[in-house]
Amino acid sequence: MNEHLIKNEAATFIAKVASLSMRDAGIDIDDELVVDRSLEAKH
Repeated sequence: MNEHLIKNEAATFIAKVASLSMRDAGIDIDDELVVDRSLEAKH
């Protein structure tokens, strides 16, 4: 699974969600997000 989710290991971390601010996007409390700091955010 790591090979599919993590492309840049040095820039990647897991963040645990602690608020309801993204609930409308389907992201809820205690969800875990894979974050790659090397990627530019897309809107």
